[in-house]
Amino acid sequence: MEGLGLTNDNFISKIEMTKILGQLQEARETLRDYSASIQTDLRVIETRRDFIQKNVNTFQAGGDDLILADLNEKGSQILALQTRQLIQFETLSFTSNLNILDLFS
Repeated sequence: MEGLGLTNDNFISKIEMTKILGQLQEARETLRDYSASIQTDLRVIETRRDFIQKNVNTFQAGGDDLILADLNEKGSQILALQTRQLIQFETLSFTSNLNILDLFS
């Protein structure tokens, strides 16, 4: 057996194998616990991400509504200005057609 590289030194006892098997089982349980912890952390992160995304969408919609309201207000102001200008123009046009002398007679 020595030609195959197998000697009595390469084999371990049943007690040592049991000990190594126990260590492997502990390592497996540690990995499972760590995996469960990571999954829990991931769920928390995903929940927070969803919450933040909903808030971002809400704030974006609110901002868009404010911009639209501002544009509507500006449009109303421009329309009011145009109406005032039209009234002033019509008033001037009407008064220019009156003969000033007719006012004193």
